[in-house]
Amino acid sequence: MHTELLESENGELVEVKKGVPTVIKIEKVEFPPNSICVMLARMRHALGAVLEISRYVEKVRWADQVIFLPICDGVVKKGDLLGVVNVIYIKTVKKSKILHILAMDVDELIKSKDWPFLFQ
Repeated sequence: MHTELLESENGELVEVKKGVPTVIKIEKVEFPPNSICVMLARMRHALGAVLEISRYVEKVRWADQVIFLPICDGVVKKGDLLGVVNVIYIKTVKKSKILHILAMDVDELIKSKDWPFLFQ
């Protein structure tokens, strides 16, 4: 897992109005394959929060804009930190393997010689 910062890239100031979602360009951020992106709710701009990173980040693996929801009127300047994203690496597993693990008794699961490496 690692963290990416979402910073405003606009050359000019972006005026935002309370309650009006606004698209803001950010510095291009690339995400590795086999990962998911989760916004950190506590790390946000003073004027509001990022609602969504580019709609297709899971397909294109990069983002260059966000949808920002202001909680008060103000101006977002170039270089302002809009939010922080945790990038979590994932591994695909066969459905049969997951069903086998879910069917196991918890005590049996913990005693397994493969614990906690059941997904490898």
